[in-house]
Amino acid sequence: FLYLAYDHNGGITYMCIITAARHGKRGDLCLTKTRDRAYTPRVTLCYTEHRGVAILLYLDLETTWIEGINEYGITAVNSALMVKRDEKEHKTQKSRTKTSQDSKTMMSLLACQSLDEARERSRREPLRGHTLFTDGSGLVHTEFTSRSPYLEEDLDPDGVHAYTNHGILIPKEGYPPNTDDGISSRRRYQNALKALEMRGDGDPHAFLEVMPRMRIWPGSKHPHDMIRDTDKMSTTTQALFC
Repeated sequence: FLYLAYDHNGGITYMCIITAARHGKRGDLCLTKTRDRAYTPRVTLCYTEHRGVAILLYLDLETTWIEGINEYGITAVNSALMVKRDEKEHKTQKSRTKTSQDSKTMMSLLACQSLDEARERSRREPLRGHTLFTDGSGLVHTEFTSRSPYLEEDLDPDGVHAYTNHGILIPKEGYPPNTDDGISSRRRYQNALKALEMRGDGDPHAFLEVMPRMRIWPGSKHPHDMIRDTDKMSTTTQALFC
C-alpha cells in the first residue's frame, strides 16, 4: 500500500529524506520519502499501467515527478544530489507541457516485474541522486549524477537505511559538509536513522509520526529538523510504501 501523510506549503530549498526498514508486526519492508519543496505542490494519487504493469503512485502536477509501487511489489524512492539542478526544476518545468526525463526514468523502473529486471533497468537508465528500490525482499541502493559514475550496492533488507542530500558512495556530490545545507543534510541523515531505531512494532505509518517529534530544540523551528516548518522552508509531502 501507499500512505500519503500530508501536503502543505513549501519553502525556498529542495531537500528530502528517503529510508528503508522493516515496519510493523509483520516486518514488511517499507520505503519512505519526506519531501521539501520550494513551491506549493499539487499532489495527487494515480493508478496507471506502463508496459502492462499496474502502478500506484503519487504525482506532482507541477513538475510531473512520481514515486510509487507496482503490482509485483517493486517500489522506488529517490533523493537529490544535484541539488542546484533540482532547485531549478519547478521553474523550468512550469514552462513545459511534457513529462520530465527523470519522471520517465522512474516510470520505467516502476514497470519492472522483478528486482533483477529493476537492477538491469537502473544500470541502463540510472536515476540521478540516491535511489532505493525493493521487491519487498531484496533491497538496492544506487548513486549517480551526470558528473559521476553510476554506483550500486545491495543493502541488508533487515537493517535500517537513510539517505538525504549528500553523497555516500560519491562523497564529493551533494551538499558540501561545511555549508549550512551540508550540515543540515548530515544532521537529518543521523536523526532519520535514530527515528528508525525508535519506530517500535506499531503500524508502519507510526514512523512518520516519530520524525516531527525529534526536534533539534523541542518546541522550536530549526532548519536541521527532519520535518521542516520554518519561515524559509517546510516539508510538503510524506509518503510511505509497503
